[in-house]
Amino acid sequence: MSLAQSPLGDVHSRDESSDVVQMATSTTKLTLFQTQFIRFARHRSEWARYVDGSDVVIFVVDVSDPSKLPTAQAELSVLLANDAINHIPFLILGNKIDVNPHLNEVELIQGLLLTDVVKTPWIVMPISAIKSVGIESVIEWLVNVGKNT
Repeated sequence: MSLAQSPLGDVHSRDESSDVVQMATSTTKLTLFQTQFIRFARHRSEWARYVDGSDVVIFVVDVSDPSKLPTAQAELSVLLANDAINHIPFLILGNKIDVNPHLNEVELIQGLLLTDVVKTPWIVMPISAIKSVGIESVIEWLVNVGKNT
């Protein structure tokens, strides 16, 4: 396990062998389980099993590559259709806003058909993970959702 100081002053630890990231402050602890099934079509049917029991689902979309949007929309629709998990809040991150051109927030919402989603709480946040743009807002939102669960 390694420790690093983030730009926000939080302590991070990451266990490389299990794809678990822990972020903590003196009052809050976040544990993130990273899954990358989107790259492996044969594992996509497993998503709901890993999401069940989570407080939040973070769904990341590459907004610099609109050709990936149909696949993202299809995968998100499968998750949202699952009655066992459709009550869990979904945080949809539009990543790579530092790359031009990129989809804006409205285009992402339309492309993912989020306006049709009424049972599942969701929010879209544009970010640039590599440049740390929008990350503080994401962490704030996660902490607030965690306080309400």
